[in-house]
Amino acid sequence: MLADLWGNRSRTLLVVASIAVGVFAIGVIAGTYTMISQDLRSSYAAANPAHIEMLTLPFDRKLPATIEKVAGVGEAEGRRVMVVRLEVSPGTWDRLKLIAVPDMEIMRIFRHFPVAGSPLPEDREVVLEHKTLSNLGVTVGDTLRVELPDGATREMRVAGAVLDQSDVYGAILGDDWGFITFDTLEWLGAPLTLDRLYITAADVGADKAALEQIALAVTDRLERNGLEVFQTTVTPANEHPVGSIVKALLAVLVILGILIVFLSGSLISNTMSALLAQHLRQIGVMKLVGAQRRQVIGMYMVLILSFGIIALLFAIPLGSWGAYELSRFVAEIINFQLQDYRVVPQAILFQVVIGLLIPPLAGLFPVLKGSRVTVQKAISHSGISAGDDQKGWLNRQLERLRLLPRPLALSLRNTFRRKGRLILTLFTLTLGGAIFIAVFNTQVSVDRKAEEATRYFGADVNLDFAQPYRITTVKEEVLRIAGVADVEVWIATGAELIRAGDAPSESVALLAPPADSALVNPTLLQGRWLLPKDQNAIAVNEAVWNDYPNLAPGDKLRLKVNGKEDDWVVVGIFQYTGATDLIAYASYDYVAKLLNATHHATAFRVKTWDQSLHAQQAVSRELNRHFRDLGFKVQHVQAGGEVVASVTGLLGMLTVVLVVMALMTALVGSIGLAGTMSMNVMERTREIGVMRAIGAHNLIIGKQVIVEGMLIGLISYGFGSILSIPISVLLSNVISLSIFNSPADLALTSQGFLIWLAVVSLLAVLASLLPARNAMRLTIREVLAYE
Repeated sequence: MLADLWGNRSRTLLVVASIAVGVFAIGVIAGTYTMISQDLRSSYAAANPAHIEMLTLPFDRKLPATIEKVAGVGEAEGRRVMVVRLEVSPGTWDRLKLIAVPDMEIMRIFRHFPVAGSPLPEDREVVLEHKTLSNLGVTVGDTLRVELPDGATREMRVAGAVLDQSDVYGAILGDDWGFITFDTLEWLGAPLTLDRLYITAADVGADKAALEQIALAVTDRLERNGLEVFQTTVTPANEHPVGSIVKALLAVLVILGILIVFLSGSLISNTMSALLAQHLRQIGVMKLVGAQRRQVIGMYMVLILSFGIIALLFAIPLGSWGAYELSRFVAEIINFQLQDYRVVPQAILFQVVIGLLIPPLAGLFPVLKGSRVTVQKAISHSGISAGDDQKGWLNRQLERLRLLPRPLALSLRNTFRRKGRLILTLFTLTLGGAIFIAVFNTQVSVDRKAEEATRYFGADVNLDFAQPYRITTVKEEVLRIAGVADVEVWIATGAELIRAGDAPSESVALLAPPADSALVNPTLLQGRWLLPKDQNAIAVNEAVWNDYPNLAPGDKLRLKVNGKEDDWVVVGIFQYTGATDLIAYASYDYVAKLLNATHHATAFRVKTWDQSLHAQQAVSRELNRHFRDLGFKVQHVQAGGEVVASVTGLLGMLTVVLVVMALMTALVGSIGLAGTMSMNVMERTREIGVMRAIGAHNLIIGKQVIVEGMLIGLISYGFGSILSIPISVLLSNVISLSIFNSPADLALTSQGFLIWLAVVSLLAVLASLLPARNAMRLTIREVLAYE
């Protein structure tokens, strides 16, 4: 048996490859699962993240020390956020968020990890978040030119780069930010006050309810000091902001890992069945000279274990490397610190178990079946398939296809000759194809789920100013720009949902577009949308409904807006991708009165005639240039299509991982098809000799083998297309439920079906080329003497 490993190198390579692919996949999945789970948690914990974040009116540097005396508070720190415009290229500007920290040397909350240069900026320097450094294409020592809200420009040296985990979503979506000192803040003309408050709980294991009570107590203290809280975010320390996305990623990895193990097992079983069929005469000779059945079984099990051991030698180091590279890719996107390269013992243990257990289990049935063969049947085996295989109903139907060319009819009959082997091969290719197609369907399905959010702010261009300007003036100037169809004024502010009794209030994102806005296309679950005549009326998302299960249109909720409490009538409940954040829409006219902003505004939403991304970007550039020339203090101009792209880009890592796993399953399927075709050619060696003896030339022999492989590939494509639908539903729901807290609708895209058709056709041809070449090289004398 051991000599047979080297004596049949092509077969050994196929079997080892089929085992190694499955074991490699398990190593990548188990290693990635462990690395991401451990390092994401440890990296986030090492940064000492805030349990509570508050956006407030400006306060002085002494306030955090006062907040630390509130019951339940552990540590408190303040920061100041200033938004400037950054010149990324001559005439092109983007937004840069500068965060001023009173004393960066003693930062306790959201600590930084140094990446390059100095982690501590000097006066008139900036330390960039390391992804911002990469996004801007700058290096340590370069100079950045920024424009202040008053139109003045400043130049700052890049002192270094750090990994900052205070804004996980911003890092994923490509936001740019950096850190400066208070001296630099003063140099930039901003007041030396703080407007962000970060708080940790004394009990680091406090749940969300306990943290909400602490947030309520802090809010009371701030209000007694005359400070209004605009927004409060509560996050338990053991919950990473994108933990749900990571859970979805890991869940998908586990599902695909299980499927790949099944694929690999079926491939091994198929290969061993063909091997035992080829060895029938050898088994007969062994039994003739006295071999017992248990000895035959033992010999072949040793052979199978040898295949597994050889596969492990290749798969373990490659799996460890693949796990680290995949983890590094995910860490770069999510923005956490991955430890140095390491071998994960649990992953190796899984690989050893799979590599030494699955092959024997998969090969046990064909070995038991082959070992039962009688001496007479084994020795009388001629090497030419006949008899029983051609008496089935399917074979009789195929023989009636008289109109097909004889070589094609022969290929068609040969395809269904070994039905057991064909079923296993089809299972492997079908499952691989189904997963491949499902990946593309899942991508579209989840992207559509993410794009549902844009139904509520569908502006083609978002125009924001650093200070309020007269609405009529801005509208007139916007409509002067070529390509602009309309412009709307929006208000986005924070509100507090006041609960009954001692229950803590919660922050609500309050959006106020015009009641008849053309940029909002809601999906209503109950009630109606806002009307121009509405006053203190709101439409709330399903997250509010979850907190108030009995809430219905006509009920009232008490909100605190701009320091004033009032009852608001709920007129409708809308679906917002299953988001857990509390969101409410109100009429612009009414909210503008509450905020004393009826004639001036900072946020304008533009609709263009041509809604392509290219046209949106062109209008954005023209609006930016036009208002800058007029002396307006433009804070940010962004094409709406870029916002959509950034939202869907959040799911990019899932798509990449899915594609990698889909390619892996396709590889397993192609190996299975190559093995099947090789075994088919070996079994029909004498048949090929007979065909050559009666005049069949090389082209006919090679075409017959390739056509047979193509037929198997196309049959698997049909089954795989059907099976991809339930797999698409499974994968898209796993991801959507983890991210959006609601299932996704099934989406079928022709892209996956067409690509897999091309891939499976190419794989079928490639998998058949070597067996076809071997068949064409056989001489008549060799094949007729073949034993």
